[in-house]
Amino acid sequence: GQRRVHPSFQFRREEDAEKAVIDLNNRWFNGQPIHAELSPVTDFREACCRQYEMGECTRGGFCNFMHLKPISRELRRELYGRRRKK
Repeated sequence: GQRRVHPSFQFRREEDAEKAVIDLNNRWFNGQPIHAELSPVTDFREACCRQYEMGECTRGGFCNFMHLKPISRELRRELYGRRRKK
């Protein structure tokens, strides 16, 4: 079966989050429709799986907590470098 991926994003403004959900729900990835939804989580640190961070979570896609993957140095530079120029 297909493995489900649940990426999470945090937005400063609620209207930006709402627009992202609408835009994502009109897109496909790898031949599958994207199903995006808003979450009431405001503190991502509390929603992260501590076991995953220690390399010990065995629940995988069935875990109720987020498994955060760090972004690449190049993407970090592109995202945050652009913000400093403004």
